Amino acid sequence: MVYSSKKASNNVPESVIVYTKTPQNNDVLTQLDSKGKIITQSQFTILKTAECRPDEPALPRLRWHHELVKQAFKISTQEEFSTGGSLGRKTGIKYQTYMKVLRFIEENE
Repeated sequence: MVYSSKKASNNVPESVIVYTKTPQNNDVLTQLDSKGKIITQSQFTILKTAECRPDEPALPRLRWHHELVKQAFKISTQEEFSTGGSLGRKTGIKYQTYMKVLRFIEENE
């Protein structure tokens, strides 16, 4: 496990970004706010949020970091099981289409 922290920006609240490999072998990125609510699962948005310069100082992790990571894992596995695994492999067209639609909805809410 690796974790690091950086200063929250004006447009992004304190949050955690969690990478999870699910039981169905899917890779999921999730960003949760300090209350455990999903901010986004858009890979592009999350990677832009995590972007930093090499000389940017790392900060201590949030006090509730591990609780939020646990919550993110729960969310990822629950979402996977709620879709019934019927989407197939992450490289399959059904899965990719579903994820594109989900990201579009999240980014346009």
